[in-house]
Amino acid sequence: MKKHLIIALILGSIFHIVVDLDFIKQVQKVENYSGCEYLNLDIPGAEDIIQYENHLIFASGDLAEIIAKGTPQLKQASFYIIKNANQESKPIEMKINGFPSNIAFYPHGLHLWKQNSDNYIFAVNHAYIYGGERVEIFRIVDDLHLEYEHSIIMEQQYTGTLKDLIVVSNDRFFITKLMPYTDPIEGRSKWGIGMNIKNFGVLALKFQKTNILDCSFDMKSIQIIPNCHPVSTQLFSWAGGITWDQDKTVWVGDNLRKTIYQFKILEEGLVKENSIKLPHQIDNINYDKINQKLIIAMNPKAYQTILLHQHLKSNDLSRESTYTTWSSVGEYSLTTNQTKIIYQSNQYIRGISNALIMQGKLYLSSWADIAPMVCYKYE
Repeated sequence: MKKHLIIALILGSIFHIVVDLDFIKQVQKVENYSGCEYLNLDIPGAEDIIQYENHLIFASGDLAEIIAKGTPQLKQASFYIIKNANQESKPIEMKINGFPSNIAFYPHGLHLWKQNSDNYIFAVNHAYIYGGERVEIFRIVDDLHLEYEHSIIMEQQYTGTLKDLIVVSNDRFFITKLMPYTDPIEGRSKWGIGMNIKNFGVLALKFQKTNILDCSFDMKSIQIIPNCHPVSTQLFSWAGGITWDQDKTVWVGDNLRKTIYQFKILEEGLVKENSIKLPHQIDNINYDKINQKLIIAMNPKAYQTILLHQHLKSNDLSRESTYTTWSSVGEYSLTTNQTKIIYQSNQYIRGISNALIMQGKLYLSSWADIAPMVCYKYE
C-alpha cells in the first residue's frame, strides 16, 4: 500500500510539472501585429522599457551574462532612447555622466519618477561582486543625457534576487523579489548542485517563497540605505513585474502562478483587492491609463524558459541565431475584466520580457535577445 502511494505521488508530481510547465499546452499564432523587426542597433538584454513623454527608453542590460552564464564582469550598460516612438523606431545612445567607474551596471527593472520639475530613472542593478544589489537613480538632463545622482544600497540578502520597482512618493518605493534564494556575490556560476535543485523545485512546484518589499528612503546623500520590510499580505512563487495607476492601485505579477494580484496602497502597506488569472507565465506589466488596460508580456511555454537559460550558457546573443521561443502579449481590460491576446508567435523575440504599444506599433524587449523589436498593427 505504501509503495503504491509513493508511486502515485511521484506520477502525480510528474504530471503536475508537465502541465504547469506547458509541455502539452497547444499555442496558436496571433498576428494582430506582424512584420516584426529588430531595432537597427544592438541593445543586448534590454529587459525593460519605459515611456518618457512620446519617447521610449531601454537599457542594454546584457542580463544573459549574469542570469544564464552567471559570470558578472566590471562593465556598464548604456541607455538608449527612441524619440517620438509613435513615428520613429531608431534608437540613439544616451550619455551617462558621473556613474562610478568601479561599479558594474546590469540594469533589470526600470521606473520613471517625476519629482518637482525633474524626471528620474530608477534602475534595479545586479552588480554582484562589483557593487552588490542596488537601485541606481539617474536624472534626465535632456533627451540624450543622463546624470547619475544616487545609489540605493540593498542588503546583501537580496543579491541577484530583485526584479522590478515602482516609486510611489518622494520617500517610498515597492520592489519585487523574484528569486527565492540569495545569489553568491560572485554570481550564479557559483550556485552549485544544491542551489540548482532548490531553485528548480520552486520553478516546478511553485513554492511561495518570494514577496514585495515596502521601502522608505530619502535622497539626501549619494549612497542611500533604505528601510525595507516585506509586504505580508501576499507571498509569491516568483514576484515579477509591478506597475501602478499613479494613484492608489498596484498590480504585481506572479510569473509562475500565471496570476496578477491587485493591491491598494495604504500607509501601513498593501491590501490585496483582486487576482487576475492569465493563460501564460507573466513577465513585465504596463498600465495603459487612456484605454484602462494592462499590457502584459507573457511566455506561453514555460519549459522554454529553462531551455533558453541552458542555451545561453554556451551561446552568445546574435541577430543570426535561429533559436526560437514562443512569446505572447496580452491586454487585460480593467473595465470588462477580460483578457485578449494581441500578439503570439515563435518567429520573433526570444524570451520576451516586456511590451509597450505606441500608436499602431508594438515594441517588444527581452533579457535574452540582442535587441528589442518593433511590430506593426495588421490592417
